[in-house]
Amino acid sequence: MQIAGFLKKVTTGASILACAMLAACSGNNADAGRSSAAAANSAPPVVAPAEPAHALVTVAASAPESKEFAERMVAVRQAPGVLRVAVLSAQPGPGPAGFRSLAILDFKDEPSLQQWMQTLSDPGVQVRQADVLAHDASDSADSAAPSSYYAVNHYEALVTPAEYKSYTEKYIVPNMAHQKSTGALLAYTMYIERTPAGTNPTAVLVKQYGSPEAQARGEAAKEVYKEEVLLKQPEWKQINDTKKSIRNDLTETFARVAN
Repeated sequence: MQIAGFLKKVTTGASILACAMLAACSGNNADAGRSSAAAANSAPPVVAPAEPAHALVTVAASAPESKEFAERMVAVRQAPGVLRVAVLSAQPGPGPAGFRSLAILDFKDEPSLQQWMQTLSDPGVQVRQADVLAHDASDSADSAAPSSYYAVNHYEALVTPAEYKSYTEKYIVPNMAHQKSTGALLAYTMYIERTPAGTNPTAVLVKQYGSPEAQARGEAAKEVYKEEVLLKQPEWKQINDTKKSIRNDLTETFARVAN
């Protein structure tokens, strides 16, 4: 009986010790969990990188040559946040030009662009922020840009920017991809300008070629691919048949980088 009583006391004591240890461990685990949660809550939020912002600066085809515009385009290269400035000068073509000069400006973010736009005061110069709907460029496009030949198409968009983006991806991109695969087209970008409420936005397709001959070769390749491949695809053909409800063709302007 004494041994039994002793074992009972030992067993009871061991149980109490085990419970105490378990409670301590549970407390430590809870503290660790609370610490981890607190650390997670105190971690700085992940901030997505800012998207580049773009502007198209247009001098009308009928405007006289402006020394002030040229000087401002030189000065903007030093503006805070600017990434790239390309100024195109219209060349003679078969049809009326859509501009005398067109400057394409890329800034690191929208605040940088808006800050620069507030400094503008040039009469007769249109400046509009623009969004990129599609873009593709060869590795050599940047180095070839100064001597390249450009074809710039202006369109009046008759649908929303979101709908025009879908049209661009389904209809324009296959054509441009084929021209690029032939080596004739070095790069292209489709922009859509942000216009005042109640007005149709202007879409601007900028195509970069190595030379006038390359531009003609790319245009010929486009027509062949359209007849032999694209018009046999039901969705592309349906868009082609109804594109007058999506856009109005305005002008095609040939251009080179301004000196």
